[in-house]
Amino acid sequence: MRIYRFSEPVCGDIYRSLLDYASTECAFASLVVRRQSDLGSAGHQLIAHLADNLNVIENQSEWPGTKIMDASATVYEIKLSAEVLERLKIVANCMHDWIMPDLPEDLAFLRADKTAWLASISHEDEAWLKLDEDEERLLRSSAPSWTSLLSGWGEAT
Repeated sequence: MRIYRFSEPVCGDIYRSLLDYASTECAFASLVVRRQSDLGSAGHQLIAHLADNLNVIENQSEWPGTKIMDASATVYEIKLSAEVLERLKIVANCMHDWIMPDLPEDLAFLRADKTAWLASISHEDEAWLKLDEDEERLLRSSAPSWTSLLSGWGEAT
C-alpha cells in the first residue's frame, strides 16, 4: 500500500469528483463524533438523515488517521448509496468542512473489508488516499483531475 497526501485543500468540484470516485471503490463511509452534546443541529440532522444507511455505530478510540488515549468517540459507519453520496456532497463543500460542532468529523471512505481508502483529519486539513497497486493502476488510467493534488503522484512507481 502507498499513501498519497493531498497537498492542497480538497474543495468544490474536486471534492465532489473525489467523492464520486470513492463511491466506485468503497462500500462504506465513516464519520466521527467526539461528544454528542457538542454536535450542532446540522450534524444531528445529518445523522438522522443517514439513519437508514448506518451500518455500525461504535464507541472507539481509533479510526482512520487517529488514535486517542483515555477517551473514545462515536464512529458512524455508513453504507454507501447514491442518496448518502449526494447528502455528503450537499452538507459540505470541502474535506475540511467536516468539523464539529457543525458536522461530524474526519470523513473517510472504506473498502468492503473496512480498510481506509480515503481518510482525513479535518481539523488539521489533512486528507490522503491509501492505495494498493491495482487501485493505483486503475486511478492512473482514469486520471481524474484531482490526482494533480496528490503529493508524489507524478513520481515514477
